[in-house]
Amino acid sequence: MKKACTSVLAAITAIVPLTLATVNPSWAQSDFPNHPIRLLAGQPPGGATDMVARIIAQKVGESLGQPVVVENRVGGGGIVAMDIVVKAPPDGHTLMIVGTSFLVLTALYPNLPFDPMKDLAPVARAANAPSILVVTPSFPVKTVKDLIEQAKARPGEINFGSSAYGSAGHLGGEMFQKMTGTKMTHVPYKSASAVMTDLLGGRVEISFASISSAVGHVKSGKLRAIATTGDKRSSVAPDLPTVAEAGLPGFEVGSFQGLFSSPRTPAAINTRLNREIVRGMNAPDSKARLATDGTETSDMTVEEFTKWLNVQVPLWTNLAKSIGLKAD
Repeated sequence: MKKACTSVLAAITAIVPLTLATVNPSWAQSDFPNHPIRLLAGQPPGGATDMVARIIAQKVGESLGQPVVVENRVGGGGIVAMDIVVKAPPDGHTLMIVGTSFLVLTALYPNLPFDPMKDLAPVARAANAPSILVVTPSFPVKTVKDLIEQAKARPGEINFGSSAYGSAGHLGGEMFQKMTGTKMTHVPYKSASAVMTDLLGGRVEISFASISSAVGHVKSGKLRAIATTGDKRSSVAPDLPTVAEAGLPGFEVGSFQGLFSSPRTPAAINTRLNREIVRGMNAPDSKARLATDGTETSDMTVEEFTKWLNVQVPLWTNLAKSIGLKAD
């Protein structure tokens, strides 16, 4: 009898740790969130990524019943903030919002102490702002096919302006050349307004510009819009085709904002965060606030966002490496 009791106790002792190991994660998930959530942004206050972060902080904080605190940790193209998230506890209480530079991060910084695609867990693509392909009115181009023909007939002679080296507008122009086998000359500026000044003056012929910087000039007739660059037509310019529709299938470029959590964060927590972020970003007041500059919201699931990243990161990283893109 004594031996039988000892055997039973030994069996229970062996089972209990396994049971606790199984139960504890569910306890942690059902208790989430149990204190304020940190949302780190690698960009300074005032920009598009910071604006999206603050919309998410308000909406998700309200729905989850815990404050979401935005922390701007600027440095190294977002690397300082990423490092904090990579090392944070995997409990969903530390998040990061990234911008378009995330797609080319390993090309800009080849010696990172972590792998962004392996050491960060995708949560949600919160927003995306397609560019608008505009030309100066004196340039004899009205369609994407016209532009391809002109660029092939005049290699190196057509200038495309962008708001900065390495910006979405710069990368859009480079991808356009790669996909069409053409050669244009990139002219980088220090701001979107400087690009517009030279476009209006005819000193550069085209730009893959932000919608917010160009749409006013298009409406006034001072610039001609050819297409937008998203995966679907822009709500700001629904009559314009996308570049993909207009003759270049698969072309998509723009500025995006995405959220990530710490590695090994339970899938259930990331799914819940995704659901609340998507709901908050697609609230009527959020969409109205974002639409003023052409920013579109997204309803991607965690799995869809992960799949999107698995296509976009290699695509743009390879492009960045092929043109020798370097960090400032």
